[in-house]
Amino acid sequence: VLGTLGLLPALPFGGPLLGLLLGPVIGAFVGEWLYRKDLNGSQRMNQAFKGCMGIVVGSIIGNVIEALLAIVAIAIFIFSTWPSWGLG
Repeated sequence: VLGTLGLLPALPFGGPLLGLLLGPVIGAFVGEWLYRKDLNGSQRMNQAFKGCMGIVVGSIIGNVIEALLAIVAIAIFIFSTWPSWGLG
């Protein structure tokens, strides 16, 4: 939910693409900042930054896995449909 709220301020500046890239990061930062009211300023900043880094690392790993699966799917399709490379 907060990722969607983080998307809104970025839309007028960078369009939908920049908003989709920065929205989850801004949303995670704001969400962690608001949630951890028991910590002082620098500790809250550290926690919010860790949340942002989790979003970035998770997105990168997810995109790499998605690309690898797409390459495997394309290879299986080519090997199963190309006449001279047929598997069966």
